[in-house]
Amino acid sequence: LIQFGGPQTPIVAAMVILVGALYGDKGALAACLNHPVCAALGTYSYSMYLTHGLVWTVLFEALRKRGDDVFYTASPAPVIAIGLIFLSVTAGLSLAAYHLVETPGRRALRSSAWWTRWWRPSRSAYPA
Repeated sequence: LIQFGGPQTPIVAAMVILVGALYGDKGALAACLNHPVCAALGTYSYSMYLTHGLVWTVLFEALRKRGDDVFYTASPAPVIAIGLIFLSVTAGLSLAAYHLVETPGRRALRSSAWWTRWWRPSRSAYPA
């Protein structure tokens, strides 16, 4: 149950504003979300979700083995560099996973007889 003034109030308010801004496909927010970059992020988002944990683990394990304390330096440059490396590698692996694994797998599943029978039964399965 949602209580006014509870910890979820800002989230609910943000959702109400978002729905209002997107209503009728009008407004600046709708225009931003319809941009091709946002559409591409939506397309590759599942692959990004699957690959980011691997990249994060490998990157920080490599830093730990080197003995670098890059997060405890006075300069923000190493942290920014690590962030850019993380984003670049995650984006590259996500694109590769989407085009080499996800898309061919989806096509193979859709064309297989088992999937077709299970997901889209023939009309004869429904008596008139």
